Amino acid sequence: MRGAITDDQLSALLGQLQAGAVREVSIRNATLTPQQFDALVGALPSITGLKEVSVRNVSLTPEQFSTLVGSLPAGLKEVSIRGVTLTQEQFDALVGSLQAVPGIREAEVKAVVDGQKVEAKIENNQAKVENEAEEAGEAAEEAAEAAAQGQGPATGGGGATTSSAGSEGSMVAPAGDLSMR
Repeated sequence: MRGAITDDQLSALLGQLQAGAVREVSIRNATLTPQQFDALVGALPSITGLKEVSVRNVSLTPEQFSTLVGSLPAGLKEVSIRGVTLTQEQFDALVGSLQAVPGIREAEVKAVVDGQKVEAKIENNQAKVENEAEEAGEAAEEAAEAAAQGQGPATGGGGATTSSAGSEGSMVAPAGDLSMR
């Protein structure tokens, strides 16, 4: 089964996140219930050593993205959000929220904004926004890659990953491609 992350998978992930110093959280091609999202976002501020958060092709509302950004812990260095569709107002609010997170060295948002591909890069709280109409091929390549791997669009295939600073191995749970490294 691919797609939605099970409650058991999320519980195992949250237990691992809270048990040690995790440096990276990556959620890709996943579908989270509102309760799962709340549990994940509620755990983020307490994770010590978290340096990077990546969200890609995940079905979240603009309000959930705002909540996610608002829950990012101090000391975070990098944030990447890709594969989302927003209005210009929502995109501007998301970029503004990322600029306000203290300590972020680099953030990237790649989205379809009012039908156009747009990319924002934030370095040291300064944002640079570019229209990516000429780079439409990259989004098509990502979609083709996900399809070739058997993962559907944002609401299909699923996975969440964390990297532990002191972890040597990798743990993979079968349904939803939830893994830790």
